[in-house]
This record gives sequence, structure tokens and C-alpha cells, in this order.
Amino acid sequence: MVKDYLLVRFGSRWEVEVDRRYISRKDILDRYEDFKKDCIDNDYEYIIDEFGMCEEVGDGIILLRMSDDSSEMWIEINRNKELVDRIENGEDEVCYDVIEELELKYEVEF
Repeated sequence: MVKDYLLVRFGSRWEVEVDRRYISRKDILDRYEDFKKDCIDNDYEYIIDEFGMCEEVGDGIILLRMSDDSSEMWIEINRNKELVDRIENGEDEVCYDVIEELELKYEVEF
């Protein structure tokens, strides 16, 4: 089922990109599976072990990490309206604050 998500992409040098996407949960999870397949096909399995992460932490939030300088936070908009508003109306630093809060709340390291 396709839903509205807020994508928060973290890049190198503290770069942050925020974008709304209409996408299915399966398509989000497939992004990580494609990353893993690409690593395996190119004999880079160590990248999966070192940096790879795919966590559905709860409340419609999915965290993906596919390298040391590329990670994504997918937030289901309808289930997290206050959080989405906070991110969209704030500066980049707000996104990093949100990550810290999620790490504590869900006991995950992103």
C-alpha cells in the first residue's frame, strides 16, 4: 500500500535533504535490499557489515544506512504529523535532534 512519507536524507558534510514521497513500505525496504545485492555482486560485503542498517523502529519510521555518509529516515506522515511539521519547519539541526530522540526512544543506533 502506498503512503505519504517524509524522506530525510543525510549525506556527507552534515548535508540534509527533506522531501515528501508517495511510496510503499515495500519499496523503501527494497532500497536496502538493492544496496545489499549491489554490494554482494561487487564483492563489497564488508560494507554491509560495517555500515548497513535497515530498522523499522516503530510508529511508521524506517531507518536506512547504506554507507558511512549516506543514511535515510522515512517517516510515515499520517502517523507522525507533529514530528513532520517540526522537521519541515526547522533548520537542518532539527533533523539531527530528531535522530537523537529516536535513538533514545527506540534504543537503536543510527
